[in-house]
Amino acid sequence: MIKLEVIDSPDLLSLGVIELFFHHITIGRSLKNNIVFNDQSIQREHALLRISKRGLIIESQYSFLLNDKKVSGTIVIKTNDTITIGASKFKIIQYSDESLLDSNEYYKHLENLEITDVELAKLISSLEEEFIYQASKDANVLEE
Repeated sequence: MIKLEVIDSPDLLSLGVIELFFHHITIGRSLKNNIVFNDQSIQREHALLRISKRGLIIESQYSFLLNDKKVSGTIVIKTNDTITIGASKFKIIQYSDESLLDSNEYYKHLENLEITDVELAKLISSLEEEFIYQASKDANVLEE
């Protein structure tokens, strides 16, 4: 889980607290990103936030401001750090890997559902198949 607050942006729809339950979050102006800023001064896929064993990491080949200092590359960040990408600024509120469900736990839970609620298990399975089909139309959507 990564929780951040967009505190300044010309894209008023992006202002506020965002909490996403992913290991990584993509940021940019493309609609394919988890966090989208309607800002022509940033790249379509500008940065990646990810949780690692070292903590929360931001990766970008493009420059951005970290606590008002210009940087780029791969950097460990922490709670209360502010990041400015283009004209949008956000603050890291919290991050944790405790609330993430790894794939082994997920499939174990799904196996239990096949015993306790067959119809729900079928529904989830069909949704997964549809997602994979839709995502396969665009190879960039699926991670290797």
